[in-house]
Amino acid sequence: MDHTTELVTNSFLFSLNVLQIIANLVVLLAYFTDSKLLANENIVLLVSLAAIDFFYSSLSIPYLIVLFCGWVPNGQEYHYNEYAVLGFGSGPAALMKSGCTITLFIALDRIWALWFPIKYYALNKKPMLYCVFVFSLLMASFDLSLVFILSDGIKPVSGCSAFACFTSEVFRTYWGMSNMVVNLLSCILTVVVVMLLKTRKMQKAQGNNSVVRKKEDRWVGNFENDKKKKPTNTLLREILQASRASLYILIVSAIFGVVPGGINGYAQKIQSDFIKSLAFYIQLCASISGLSHAFIFGMAHSLIRQRVIVMLKLTKYFKPQIPYRSRNSIFSTINHKQDNLMLLLPAYLFVSTTCRELSDFDLGLLFATIGRIHAAYYSLSGAHPILFAELRSSQVRGANELCWKVASDGGYVGGATGRVDGVGEDEKLNFVEMMTDDASRRITLPQLASKDGYIDGEIGAATA
Repeated sequence: MDHTTELVTNSFLFSLNVLQIIANLVVLLAYFTDSKLLANENIVLLVSLAAIDFFYSSLSIPYLIVLFCGWVPNGQEYHYNEYAVLGFGSGPAALMKSGCTITLFIALDRIWALWFPIKYYALNKKPMLYCVFVFSLLMASFDLSLVFILSDGIKPVSGCSAFACFTSEVFRTYWGMSNMVVNLLSCILTVVVVMLLKTRKMQKAQGNNSVVRKKEDRWVGNFENDKKKKPTNTLLREILQASRASLYILIVSAIFGVVPGGINGYAQKIQSDFIKSLAFYIQLCASISGLSHAFIFGMAHSLIRQRVIVMLKLTKYFKPQIPYRSRNSIFSTINHKQDNLMLLLPAYLFVSTTCRELSDFDLGLLFATIGRIHAAYYSLSGAHPILFAELRSSQVRGANELCWKVASDGGYVGGATGRVDGVGEDEKLNFVEMMTDDASRRITLPQLASKDGYIDGEIGAATA
């Protein structure tokens, strides 16, 4: 291959890796500096992929510097140090397997989320998702070890400037084909994700609410004057939002993973000079894919996008979208400039009456429907996630403790106690509306409820 062409290609690749480092670093900083994002389990794997892309681009820079230092003009042969090429080039090559593995689990995670949204939300998935990230790094370590295990001996190779030239044919075939197989599985699962996304969007458009939700709407209807707003299932919205970002990432991985992996795998088998020349440019695909992941993540996921806008101080150019008010919110529309003390009145009334009333019952069945989670924007207090929860029980003594815990952990509670059609004589339905800066309540409240009962129902939109 023309040496000048290689120099230009490596220079372009160097620029891509620098941009990839910056873009993925911004995404990682946005995630780890925002409590709401840290509490969002739907994006753990996406953040893991951003971390893998960041590691890949960071390790690619030293490898490209080695290639720049050993470059010679046309008419002269390359004489690279084989230890330097393998030492700096094996890391990025091994991390390609980590990216493929994370991509595969992203597809599986989205299928689980779209197929069983309530069960997906109720479970504490973070430990398992962190294990997936560790597993992807172990796969990279396995590939890294194979670079030397399958080697025929580290020998100098003249006239070649690519990392693959210094590895064995067996490793090159395994490396390309294994990455292609993993990405091919991701492509197949991506088709399933697309079908489930389409199904869920149709359900969302049709307003497919549960029986409990319909009863709840009838019960709290007296507290809401605005009947025109269409209720939205926020659990489904959060899952669809993460699923859209995941879908775009899966498509990019398919384009820049399956085909390049196949070319890398078959290049040595076919022994075609054209295929080998084309395989040289395949190195660009991993960097293009990693850079695309960061931009897709930042653009397709609104929470990441809003956090990046705040971090980069671009709020005067991009205004945050204020979500719609819920049909089921018992709070009236509030002027954003009103004193926040006005919001404490329903909290005081609720805590002083409802929670005391529930304490008279004995411990029994605890039924919790977590509902209406979203962010409300206030000029004085910033963003407040809101939780709506039904605590329906017969002889519930522990509900008093639960109410006080929810009310005291980072926010306050407002709500009312009422009857719902179909609820027995000895059952009482407690409607809790929580406004708090602590986004982790979305996780803690289901966990608290599940200790004494079970979780069911839907999650919808709510804003103050």
